[in-house]
Amino acid sequence: MNLRLVQFSLGAGQRTAAKAIVDKVVPAIRAQQGCDRCEFFADNETGDYGLVVLWVSRQAAERARPNLITP
Repeated sequence: MNLRLVQFSLGAGQRTAAKAIVDKVVPAIRAQQGCDRCEFFADNETGDYGLVVLWVSRQAAERARPNLITP
């Protein structure tokens, strides 16, 4: 198993913006081969957010990377 943690901050009061990002990103991550689980977490008061992604292997996580990064 391989766990990836992605944290980002949008600032206080940005719950709607965070939800828009998550609604797009989480399904894309979950659709990748080798993704076992992807969960979103939030602290809406501070505007800090993140994702925890569990991959079946490091190789699966690395294979998915190009599919998830957009310029």
